[in-house]
Amino acid sequence: TWQAHRNRSNPVPFTAWTEHCCELLTQHAECPGDAVLAWLARLGCTVRDAWAAVRDAGAGSNNHSSSNSSALLFRGLEAQFREQQASLPPAVSNALPVRLQLLFTEFFLLGGFILGMPTANPLQPITSCSTDPFRPSPVRLTACVSYVAQFLDLIRSLPSSELACFANGDWGRLVLAVVVSMRVSFPLPHDTTARCECGCCPSPGLDSAWVRDQLDFAGFLRFMTEEAPTDLATAAKRADIVSASKVVLAVVKEKYERRLELLQQQQQQQQQQEQQQQQQEQQRQEQQQHKQQQQQQQQQQQVLLPRSRCPMMDGSLEEYFPLWDGSNQQSASAPPLSSVDGMVHDTDAFIDGMAHGTDESWDTWAEEMLDWVDPSQFMQ
Repeated sequence: TWQAHRNRSNPVPFTAWTEHCCELLTQHAECPGDAVLAWLARLGCTVRDAWAAVRDAGAGSNNHSSSNSSALLFRGLEAQFREQQASLPPAVSNALPVRLQLLFTEFFLLGGFILGMPTANPLQPITSCSTDPFRPSPVRLTACVSYVAQFLDLIRSLPSSELACFANGDWGRLVLAVVVSMRVSFPLPHDTTARCECGCCPSPGLDSAWVRDQLDFAGFLRFMTEEAPTDLATAAKRADIVSASKVVLAVVKEKYERRLELLQQQQQQQQQQEQQQQQQEQQRQEQQQHKQQQQQQQQQQQVLLPRSRCPMMDGSLEEYFPLWDGSNQQSASAPPLSSVDGMVHDTDAFIDGMAHGTDESWDTWAEEMLDWVDPSQFMQ
C-alpha cells in the first residue's frame, strides 16, 4: 500500500518556493508545531527522493548512466540529511514526530533497498560495488538494524493516547519499520541487487539470530498486540485506529512466529545433516587410516622376511663352478676334496632320511643351509 502511494505519478513537489515557505513558517512560527511542520516537510522530501532513487535503481533500467545517476543522487541525499540534522533546533529535534522521522530516515537511507520490489528486467552492471548504495552490504545493514531497534523502542515507550494522535505519515513509518524488521529477522536471500563487474557481491553476511536479539521484534509484537481483539466482530466494534493496528500487528505476529518455527526446523535439520556428514567423514578417515596401517604392517612384514639362503641364489657357490666343470686345477679358495666328500656323504644321508621320513634329516638340512651362508667354513 505504501509503495502504491509512493508510486503515484503526481506527488507533491518540493521546490525552491516550498523551501522558502518552510523558512518563512519557521521564522514566524506562532507555536512550536509550525517549526516542526516545516522540518517534517524538509525531511519528508529527503525520504521521498531517496525512495525514488531506490525505485529507479530497482526498475532495471537499461540506461547505464541512469543507474549511476541514481547512485550519485542517493549519496547526495545522504549528505543533505546530515546537513539537515546539524541545522535542527533543539526544540524541534526533541519533538516526537521529528524524532520518529529522524530515526526512520536513518534506517531508510541505510536499508531502504530491502523494500525494493523485484523486477524482471536485467540490472545494469556498475564499475565497482563500493559506488552502489543499493547493495545490501553487512556494514549498512548492521547500522540499519541499530536505528530500527531505536525506532521500535521509541514506539513501545509511547502510551496508547500518543498512538491515537499519529498522522498518516507516522503510521506509514511504523508500517515500514515493521516490514524492515520482518525481513532482516530472517536470512536474506541472495543479493539480487548486486550489479558490480568485479564479482565481489555475495549475499549479505548478516546473522539473523543476532538481528532478532538486537531488535527483540517478538517482544515488540507481543507488547503492541496486548488486549488486541481476537475476532473481527469485536474489532469492528472498536473504530479507533489503535485497535485496528493491534489487529493487523496480531496477524504479523502470527506470521512471524510461523516463519521462526520453520526456520528453527530447517536449522535443526541442517545441523543433523552436518552431524551425519561429519560422522561419515570420520568413519571414512578411520577406515582409510586402518587400511594404511594394514599396508604398513604388510610392508614391514615383507621387509622382515629372511633372505633366500640358497647358495645358488646368493652366489656363494660360484667359486665351485670350475670343479663341477671338470677343471684339472683346484682353486686356491676352494675347500679340500675331503670337505666336498663330506658334503656328498651328508647329502646322501639326508636323502636317505627323507625317504624314511625322519626329523633328523630335516634338522641336518637346516644346519647345512646355515653353513652355506659363510663359505669360509668350508676352508677348515
